[in-house]
Amino acid sequence: MQITARDATEADLADIERLYTRFAAEQAALRPLWHESEGLPSPVAGGIAALVASNSMTVGALDGLLVGFFVGEERTLVDGEQRVGVIRYIFTEPEARGVGLADEMFKHGIGKLTERGIEAFDATVSPGHREAKNFYEAHGFSARSITMHSDEPVAD
Repeated sequence: MQITARDATEADLADIERLYTRFAAEQAALRPLWHESEGLPSPVAGGIAALVASNSMTVGALDGLLVGFFVGEERTLVDGEQRVGVIRYIFTEPEARGVGLADEMFKHGIGKLTERGIEAFDATVSPGHREAKNFYEAHGFSARSITMHSDEPVAD
């Protein structure tokens, strides 16, 4: 099995849209309002095309078939000084997990950010997504805040 990770191109747009649809459904199952807070705006194809054009997207393939993607972006923290690489999305089709593809996409995407001088990185993991949490921890990440939420009125 050949595992590859590379920059996404316009030729990949249809495959990435298919993958993003699966990714968004997986995230929505964990957090019903995920699309509103972290998803791409509609139409999704336009958001994907913008990520590809900005060179923010990496795709991963097994034996030439695209089965995953990674999006890493540069942000500046509130203090206006520290630049941080933010892993916005990483997804591998469930049937292709456990073979090292996410690791290859991660290395490729982080490498691109590191080449631009980024030395600190953030990633968000949805509650209950143990695989994602374990993945990031295996790459040296640790939790630094947890956001709590309630859909119920707050009791006195």
